[in-house]
Amino acid sequence: MNALSRQHQAAIDAADPWPPQRALDRDLPAVPGLDPEPSPADEPAYDDTATRLEDLLAQAARAAQRVAMQEAERQASSDYAARSERDAQAGHEAVQHGEARAGPEMEL
Repeated sequence: MNALSRQHQAAIDAADPWPPQRALDRDLPAVPGLDPEPSPADEPAYDDTATRLEDLLAQAARAAQRVAMQEAERQASSDYAARSERDAQAGHEAVQHGEARAGPEMEL
């Protein structure tokens, strides 16, 4: 059984959704000091260059936020897979040790 299959089975056993749900952009946490979409009425009039730079900075901040969320999702998925792998390995070892212990007892 490969790692993806074990991860899928672990999700089923834990009643977790499969495949893992991704957070949508609208679910991203707010970045302190960054207004989501400032209204032009809220800002004083600037020349086109300053306005364009502000728009680009806002886009870059949103992109950085998406990248951070995606990395957090990848890390959580990796942690989940590693935990599932350890659990599966521990279960396999427990079965092997149980069979080893059961052998001599059966002979008595």
